[in-house]
Amino acid sequence: MVIGDGAEWIWNLVAEHFPEAIQIVDLYHARQHLWEVARQLYPHEEVKQKAWMRVHQKRLLDKGKIEKLVGVLRSIVTANPQMAEKICTEADYFERNAERMRYPKFRRQHLFIGSGVIEAGCKTVIGSRLKQSGMFWTVRGANAILALRCTHLNGRFEEAPVRNKRIFMAGHPGVIARNRPKSVTMFGANGPDFVRIHAMQRNVRAQEDREAGLLHFPRDIPLKMNYLERRLET
Repeated sequence: MVIGDGAEWIWNLVAEHFPEAIQIVDLYHARQHLWEVARQLYPHEEVKQKAWMRVHQKRLLDKGKIEKLVGVLRSIVTANPQMAEKICTEADYFERNAERMRYPKFRRQHLFIGSGVIEAGCKTVIGSRLKQSGMFWTVRGANAILALRCTHLNGRFEEAPVRNKRIFMAGHPGVIARNRPKSVTMFGANGPDFVRIHAMQRNVRAQEDREAGLLHFPRDIPLKMNYLERRLET
């Protein structure tokens, strides 16, 4: 199953790489297109816009009656050429994606009809790991760490290669496995420990770290880490 916003290039890629996949236009993107029509018909009249949407969204779009919706859009007559062009464009959009908007059918198959879950998953799995403050990644390093992160979140981390595990653990919050600081102080015997790493200079593994994508600094800038405090999970 592939969910997209209706852009033609998405479906071209799907046809090339996943020809057997069920294609679904994200319901909320489709609703946005319908809202564009409502705004064209009733500019600056929010009450009328909402009234028009209640009929055409709930009775037609949400119920997968796309042919009827297209018929309604094509029957709209206006003397405004810009409005006519916009409505025609939206009618073409719905007509072109009709089979991807059979939302009741998809619901009966227990399929997602919105991309929100996917977008949230991308934020949780990718964004929260790769977009932390000061992070820069090589493509190779980002792909490597994400592959391991996926195995970790899927409960399959033990299947990962040993060397890759070391790389992953080095970049995992609360774990220190690669760099060897000049001094380490641990305190808090009864609770979660804190580790203070004091001013680490470039070490023999800095280049390897960069190649792995863990730390990507310009070559002429020494690797320095001033006082970091990390909580180790007990």
